[in-house]
Amino acid sequence: MNIKEFVKFELDDNSYYPQYENKIQNINYLAIFFYDGFPHIYNRDGTLDFVEKLKNFEQDGMSSEMIELSLDNENNLVYVSEPFDWSQKEITPEIQHLINTEATIELCLKGFIEYVVMTKENLFYLLLKWAELYDKDDSYILIYKDDKDWYDSTSFDSQESMNAFLAEHGQQEENERRIKAESKSTFR
Repeated sequence: MNIKEFVKFELDDNSYYPQYENKIQNINYLAIFFYDGFPHIYNRDGTLDFVEKLKNFEQDGMSSEMIELSLDNENNLVYVSEPFDWSQKEITPEIQHLINTEATIELCLKGFIEYVVMTKENLFYLLLKWAELYDKDDSYILIYKDDKDWYDSTSFDSQESMNAFLAEHGQQEENERRIKAESKSTFR
């Protein structure tokens, strides 16, 4: 397995916080979902109950403060995006119509909103995996996208073991660049 994209999370004060890099990746939207939306799911409904609700969810999706989850039930896909920023892009009449009708998936496909897309099965798997990892209270959690475009997650008790995992799975150069950037920002 080779890792194509990843985001590291660090446990601090009983919550996991993503460690974003300067590099914009689509997986960052998934990281925002697990930072912003998952704790509410985990504490309020319970993850298994939430997954069961999503399997039969008749609506187009759900949103939290920082992220939107849009369901394309016809194609068995899930789109995760930030709410659109009105000030950043030109709003044509066609885009305005999509905004008015809350057609988030179409806004994603037209490039108006940045997003990450995955199968519903992959989201269900990742939600259940995160609940399991959340309960372990390891110091780090890693979300990654593999070479088969499957999103997965694993936890680590140290940054060193997480870095070794990344190196073993094809992210040696990228991870070394990130470590250098982290150490530079620490000394400023």
